[in-house]
Amino acid sequence: MKIAVPDLISPSYFPAEAAVTLGFFAAEGIDAELKLVSPVERAYAAMRDGEIDIVAGSAHSVLSAFPRWEGAKLLCAQSQGMYWFLVMRSDLGARRGDLGCVKGRRIGAAPWVGMGLRRLLIEAGIDPERDVKMVRGIFNPVHIPALRAGKVACCPVATWEAAELEKEGFTRLISLKQQYPNGRPERIIAASGKILEEQPDKVKAFLKGMIRSYWLMRDQPMNFDYVQRLERRLRYGSPDPEERSVKLSCNDPRRVEAMPFPLDGLPTGFEDMLKEEDSVGDLNYEVPPIADVCALDLVKEAFAELMANPVTRAEYDHVKPVADRLEY
Repeated sequence: MKIAVPDLISPSYFPAEAAVTLGFFAAEGIDAELKLVSPVERAYAAMRDGEIDIVAGSAHSVLSAFPRWEGAKLLCAQSQGMYWFLVMRSDLGARRGDLGCVKGRRIGAAPWVGMGLRRLLIEAGIDPERDVKMVRGIFNPVHIPALRAGKVACCPVATWEAAELEKEGFTRLISLKQQYPNGRPERIIAASGKILEEQPDKVKAFLKGMIRSYWLMRDQPMNFDYVQRLERRLRYGSPDPEERSVKLSCNDPRRVEAMPFPLDGLPTGFEDMLKEEDSVGDLNYEVPPIADVCALDLVKEAFAELMANPVTRAEYDHVKPVADRLEY
């Protein structure tokens, strides 16, 4: 089975490499070959041309090679949300759950977080262009210093950062469930219709390996050393020599456990996410009814079989409290 990823440096794609190197695919009888095919549009084109069986990549990019998703199917989610909370200084009248207090304020936001934030503001009756000042370039590692220094009144921070800031007198305005109540599978795993028709059992076995790899990634701090070694190896193997000197993304077990790999693999919220991207002009392709796009029976069966196996069920039971604590 040939699996394509658009890069091997982003932590979103670490589970596929981990599933290969730790034998999760082999345990299911899968001889998996991981291929770097970049950019992601080229990976989906390779799947369309029969060179690749499965692609892990951004959800909306499927449409660049498969108009209306014809010939491709969504198998499962690879990331299921953003691990950010919008935090504001309490002395500015901030109250949990009340977005109205951001009116007239400066909000720091990275581009990939700002899209979801804009949707939340609009739903709260706040015009992102008129009622607030969106300050670009406020993201890790400068976001919290900017917040503390008053350069911005509020900004999105990571889960564990929000907990620390609350101790300093900041207020968490919204929770992840408020932000994306149904999830947000911006990265997914898609397969060609050909392999689904000809080898569905093989695809299900692949999904079992991927789900176990999701569990391993989020089971922290137990697996933190492995994840760091994995990132170092991938960076040193990168064709870009600068990657060898870049600070590790997986530099804190709290950051790794917060990565939104779905424990059951289900891409809930997929339709909502596409509507959001369309509303801000980031989706330039027509999407058919979601029921025609998804082939989720296999990931549901894969998860059920893992739950029925005492060994893999124990792995799930060990990581489940992490997901419960983080609410995703």
